[in-house]
Amino acid sequence: MQVTLINSTNNLLDTLWTACRTCKSAEAPQELWAKAPTVSSKERLVLNVLKAGHLSIAEHCAFTFAISGISRSCLAQLTRHRIGCSYSVQSQRYVDTSTAAMVMPPSIQAAIDSGNIQVLHDWNQAVTTIQVMMQHIKEEGIRQEDARFLLPNAAPTNLVMTVNLRSLHDLWQKRVVVKGAQWEIRNLVQQMVKEVLDREPWLEGLFHQCAI
Repeated sequence: MQVTLINSTNNLLDTLWTACRTCKSAEAPQELWAKAPTVSSKERLVLNVLKAGHLSIAEHCAFTFAISGISRSCLAQLTRHRIGCSYSVQSQRYVDTSTAAMVMPPSIQAAIDSGNIQVLHDWNQAVTTIQVMMQHIKEEGIRQEDARFLLPNAAPTNLVMTVNLRSLHDLWQKRVVVKGAQWEIRNLVQQMVKEVLDREPWLEGLFHQCAI
């Protein structure tokens, strides 16, 4: 899995601060935008408002991620998050991923690493069988868009995802903070947040509930 933040809202702090101040100011947003309070005072106000649960201002800022090498199983979980999220996903109709390395769960990898030959055999046999059968039916004239129905949840995929700050925080709460999220989507969201904090470290206070 690889996650890269490729774009984000310009002047993110100023955007959040202006949206925040507009709610309780008689001044026009244009006037507030032109003001120049210190960065630390902007950060303090915005974080206090966000941590108090007033998250509507966070909808004005968005982040775009390039995501590669996640399983279709993880994709199904990720795309359940719809509000404030946009997805452009690699199409299995046109891209044959049957020969790409399948995403192996840590539990299966651990069993193999511990010397469980049966698990290794079963995994390799299943993957090889799918690859061979896909090739066979395509040679018999079945198009990729139908042959892909043989692919497992472990098949890898790539996507571009744009998410606003409020929805990213919701992802963090549901897939990292709350116990029970599966390992892959948990790791994905952790990497997404890490990418954001590398660019906007002052937002760490918003994602303080669980270490990255």
